[in-house]
Amino acid sequence: LAQGKVQGEQVWIPAKESTFGGGTKDIKLEATLYKPAGNGPFPVIIHSHGSTGFGSISATLTLRPDQLAEIYMAYGFAVIAPMRRGRGASEGDYGESEKCDEAYISQGITRAIEDTDRVVEYLKTLTFIDSSRIVLSGHSRGGILSVVYASRRPGTVQGVVNFSGGWVADGCPGDTNKQFFKEAGSKTKIPMVWFYGENDSYYSASSIK
Repeated sequence: LAQGKVQGEQVWIPAKESTFGGGTKDIKLEATLYKPAGNGPFPVIIHSHGSTGFGSISATLTLRPDQLAEIYMAYGFAVIAPMRRGRGASEGDYGESEKCDEAYISQGITRAIEDTDRVVEYLKTLTFIDSSRIVLSGHSRGGILSVVYASRRPGTVQGVVNFSGGWVADGCPGDTNKQFFKEAGSKTKIPMVWFYGENDSYYSASSIK
């Protein structure tokens, strides 16, 4: 497979953002959509990105997983890679703090789940997508988001691919990642595959095990 030769289409997903007055305003989320040849309907993979890595990745950078999308497409999947609020060209505030505080972590995951809800709703409007066959995929924060989303939205997705998933690094006190995974594991039995590697700068071998 000659990777890196596919390019997705930029699309915009309607979403909402809460305002200080207690209301909401309309915003748009940026996403990259990859469509296989043919009319479909295709099963679809939602691939979610990670954090900014304490600023090592610009919040305004649009992440397009061209190589991974090409692999998924070779198996007949369409792929959509959304940018959550405040990331890439998506509108809204970036509410995923790097802080270890549990309130910030809970708020960040809740917002990420809301943004993923909007992506699922958008996919249901596309005639070439079979929205009854959705698989979640994600890296780092996108990986744990995929696992947690599957458990909190039962019946919405059929599988998860988790690449080095975790919301916070080992440096944060407590077992935040473990608790999220424990909650998810108690609520869903759908097939998942998790990929982690040695020498991960965020997660030790013992944490991964």
